[in-house]
Amino acid sequence: MESSISFRNMQQATVDEKVNDLIMAFKTSVDNSDNMKNNFIDTKVGKSVVVRHYVEMPIPVLIGFVMLTLGFAMIILPAPKYFEIFTIFYFSLNDGFTLMDLISLIIVLIGVFVIVKSYFKFANQ
Repeated sequence: MESSISFRNMQQATVDEKVNDLIMAFKTSVDNSDNMKNNFIDTKVGKSVVVRHYVEMPIPVLIGFVMLTLGFAMIILPAPKYFEIFTIFYFSLNDGFTLMDLISLIIVLIGVFVIVKSYFKFANQ
């Protein structure tokens, strides 16, 4: 038996019609409870989802900090002359801003971006 009340005539419906519609809606939801029996989500599965979520949370932050550290290490530590490629801007005759420094700064900025993005991603959840 289909529901006899539409949204348009809900105000004019009698109490018996509303109750019958409520009973029919309940019966159809009970008939659909077989779908609920086929879903095997219990506390064990729920816990594994939560644990996986909290294990996945610090990994992007750690990757960001590693990139930040490696970028600063590339800037601070001296590199051999054959590895510095070429100088973009000279501060003095023997010192300047090299292409390797530019690549290091890009790595640092990517690390900061990954940290900030992962923070906002997990702060919203």
